[in-house]
Amino acid sequence: MAIPLHRRGANIRRSLLYYVYANFTVPQGMTGKVNEGSSEFSAKALDEWVDIQFLSETAGKRGEAMVQFDVYTRVSSSGGDDKYATRCEALADALYGALHVDAVQLLDFTADASSPTPLTSRRLAVQRSDGTFREPETARSWPVEDGVARRTLTYRFVLPDDYAGNRNYDD
Repeated sequence: MAIPLHRRGANIRRSLLYYVYANFTVPQGMTGKVNEGSSEFSAKALDEWVDIQFLSETAGKRGEAMVQFDVYTRVSSSGGDDKYATRCEALADALYGALHVDAVQLLDFTADASSPTPLTSRRLAVQRSDGTFREPETARSWPVEDGVARRTLTYRFVLPDDYAGNRNYDD
């Protein structure tokens, strides 16, 4: 029996990345570029960037997809335009805004990877482990280290079938 399209790890991972690339708007005054071939968003000659790391990929297998977004910006210690890491906060806020949704549409990348098709009524819920929707599981600001500010947002994505006790799990 083949694994249903909405439970395939590659479709789940690519759907999440596709969503972030399509909906993450760089704040005004910052220049940005999305590197769709990798799990990184970079901006302004590597003065601002976001690393995306999958901590858990068990969504679709009665689990969850935990994705960590590390937002980095270079800080000017000589009183420049980002002495207090405000660009890092602005970039993290923009990412939070892009992911402040109830669910992310699952897509099928098997037929044509460059033009995926939506999987009808299949979505990944953005839900914390305490049941709260639309919020990161964790959010943390780190001390400035070596002239680089860092803010980490970790999100939990689940298929409703994973936690609903669906008896027809293979459909």
